[in-house]
Amino acid sequence: MLKGISGILVVLGMVAAVPAQAGIMIDRVVAVVNDDVVTMSDLQKEVAARAQETLESFQGKELEAAKKRVNRDILNLLVERHLQLDLAKRRGVGVSDDEVASAIEDVKKKNEFDDDALAKALEAKGMTLNDYRKTLREEITVNKLVYREVKSRITVTDSEITEHYKANKESFSSDPTVTVKHVLVSCAPEASAEIKNEAKRIAGEVMAKLRRGDDFASVIGDYAGSRLPVSGNDLGTVKRGDLIQELDTPAFALKVGEVSEPVQMADGYHVIKIIDRSEAKVKPLDEVKAQIGKHLFNQKSEEQYYKWLKELRTNAFVEIKLGE
Repeated sequence: MLKGISGILVVLGMVAAVPAQAGIMIDRVVAVVNDDVVTMSDLQKEVAARAQETLESFQGKELEAAKKRVNRDILNLLVERHLQLDLAKRRGVGVSDDEVASAIEDVKKKNEFDDDALAKALEAKGMTLNDYRKTLREEITVNKLVYREVKSRITVTDSEITEHYKANKESFSSDPTVTVKHVLVSCAPEASAEIKNEAKRIAGEVMAKLRRGDDFASVIGDYAGSRLPVSGNDLGTVKRGDLIQELDTPAFALKVGEVSEPVQMADGYHVIKIIDRSEAKVKPLDEVKAQIGKHLFNQKSEEQYYKWLKELRTNAFVEIKLGE
């Protein structure tokens, strides 16, 4: 486990022995990881790429405290990356240039970038394209390693899926829905009291006609010559929260065929009729089996990954030299 540490100490001695020249910042080691080191410049570059925007939201003492937290957290990530890349090298896990190029093309496609846009985005993060290629190569390498060492060894059984389903049935309920038709008697907010009263009267008539069973389209047609616009439309099938609150509340309180009282809003008076409704119901296991399997696999993967990572770190030589 300590093999190669003497070589690291020599490197540390050489770093410390280099004399400082005016205006030149001498890099220093902030962590030792087996036969490798993490330098302050490595850390600063990673912080700039990952957390610069976050840090910009702090000031004064809060900024200093945030910098310490970010430096510590990102240094730990760098240590973990070194450990994983070291193991990948020993396991013979590699990544081809074609795989890196393909990953870059995927990023460009996902973000709708051309080469220039990608270069500018990287520059904003303090990175060059070569830096990004190196980062992607390392990420792909680690993903391959984690799949080989962790994910490929995980199984999810049918009994585990069934047990999770039974214990969490409420999580697999479909949302209640209503199918709604809607009438608006338009009336501007600045309209006179007379106009507003007329709009309210018409909305009351619409409500009464719909409640006695008159055809929806014919009710709208009755007001074709009205000086106030009366429009109707089919809102379709909606879930709770899809409509604005003033309409959502009555929509889910009414039964099929029932018509709401006129609802006054900024644009006039609204009347809704419920055409159909579907209550919440638990989806059958077959419908959610794949979803549960994926959830359990991800849950197991995360647990086993951190267990594996802890073991990897325990069996390595790691010395943090960041200080405060």
